[in-house]
Amino acid sequence: MDNIYTSISSVPTSFVGANGEIRLSSVLCLMQDAASVHASLLGLGFNELYPKNRTFILSRTELKVCGKLPHWGERITLQTWPRGLERLYAFRDYELSLEGQTQPFLKASTAWLLIDTVNRRPVRPQDMFVGITTRDIEALDADSPHKLGWDEALPAYETRKARASDLDLNAHVNNTRYIDWIGDCVAQTQGLDAAISELCINYMGEIHPGEDVRLAMGESTKGSICIQGEGAKRNFAAELKLA
Repeated sequence: MDNIYTSISSVPTSFVGANGEIRLSSVLCLMQDAASVHASLLGLGFNELYPKNRTFILSRTELKVCGKLPHWGERITLQTWPRGLERLYAFRDYELSLEGQTQPFLKASTAWLLIDTVNRRPVRPQDMFVGITTRDIEALDADSPHKLGWDEALPAYETRKARASDLDLNAHVNNTRYIDWIGDCVAQTQGLDAAISELCINYMGEIHPGEDVRLAMGESTKGSICIQGEGAKRNFAAELKLA
């Protein structure tokens, strides 16, 4: 049986930007919430794992916009499924479409690490998935989400400070805020009308309250835009393309 979780939600005003379209960070909020609910249904949610000194953290996200993004008030059908395991990674994929339509407007793949909450180190997730059916269907491709490198020569752009409003229940900057920071860099350099069509981000280290994160931004040899964040250590690396 296909192990697919489906949620349907309406786009509130707080989820849209100046152009009336849903922000990519808001899409990631929907994805994160759906993953949390589905993981709990599978016995792998926060409340189920934390007493065992285990929790999942997001390591990589890759997405592709393949249709018009929804506007305020439109309804989204989100489907997500566990794709499989490889070494320390558990993969989860997504397809999002407008309610009643079959063609998705966005596809995404994510990679998660199972962490020992005592020593903060990854552990193998295979034992936790006994009896759980994975779905061997890729939203993007078999290698997604891709591992990104680090470019020491990327030009410095600006510095952001981690504020209280950036934090989640783990008391570090939530992964969706990274996407807002990336979106700000794109809007400031490419204009408010610039639209991201593809994005891959690797989460490398936690950002703690009050930490200054130096953002670097430049163009890769492939013509895509690279954005990196580094505070006390490397925090994230992202590569994106514009529509």
